[in-house]
Amino acid sequence: MNPSKLLHIKLFRIAVAIVAATLLTCAGQLRALAQYSGQPIPKDVRITRNIPYVRGGTERQTLDVYANPKAKALLIWVHGGSWTQGDKKNPPILPLLSKGFSIASVNYRYVTTDPYPAQVQDVKAAIRYLRANATALGLVTQNIGLAGQSAGGHIVALVGTTSGAPGLDVGEYLTESSEVQAVVVMSGPTDLTLYRKSAPNDPLSLLIGGTVQDSQDKAKAASAVTYAKGTAPPFLLLYGERDPLVSPTHGENLERVLKAAGVPVTLQVFKAEHQLPARRVGPMVTAFFTKNLSD
Repeated sequence: MNPSKLLHIKLFRIAVAIVAATLLTCAGQLRALAQYSGQPIPKDVRITRNIPYVRGGTERQTLDVYANPKAKALLIWVHGGSWTQGDKKNPPILPLLSKGFSIASVNYRYVTTDPYPAQVQDVKAAIRYLRANATALGLVTQNIGLAGQSAGGHIVALVGTTSGAPGLDVGEYLTESSEVQAVVVMSGPTDLTLYRKSAPNDPLSLLIGGTVQDSQDKAKAASAVTYAKGTAPPFLLLYGERDPLVSPTHGENLERVLKAAGVPVTLQVFKAEHQLPARRVGPMVTAFFTKNLSD
């Protein structure tokens, strides 16, 4: 067989294995994180599901809201799943409802139908929608925290670093801000150029519209490290030192450029793989949001 074809087959098999491993580890991590406090949803929280945040959009452009009448800030969860899987159901940050926050959980378009920057455009559109409709939804949106894991971590890192970047705030409610006041990235890729190769149809190639080895400019354009500047909000970066999918180098690279820009940033690398130790992650996330969203 042609050596080039053999290479493509090998890369494809690796990509399939990565997707499968990501889905399994994400599922375990999210279940564990959601259970770290063991607290049920407070009875006075109003839940509204499947809200379209884009007029005439797809079923992927919907969100769920958990409105806490006592909340002084809003947290937004962005799920993982290799940009091709995953859902807004049962966000693992639900325990923070009892810590004085409201929560929104956002779906976004998959890369199987819409490549980058559709995912960032969607989350920014969701933020603007929530601010424009805050009163009707029972939310306080002056201070918003953003959190995501794996592919969701990639997206929230970009949302947090691309304020004012052209082509990302599109659609309705453009008089509303899509800026957030704090960002938590869990095992999220922030520098796609670290992936030296990708097969033509694997999730990363679908995301950037080409293989990494042939599309370095596109990889840079879809990386948070490219945009980090002094106007970015505080960041909490959480990674596993043995993560086979997302090296902690992603966190280290983003930490370096944020620090150089004067942005408050904390990097925590756990002795873990893609699945982080939930009982340590949960309290850290709670403390970070409480500190940075209390004004």
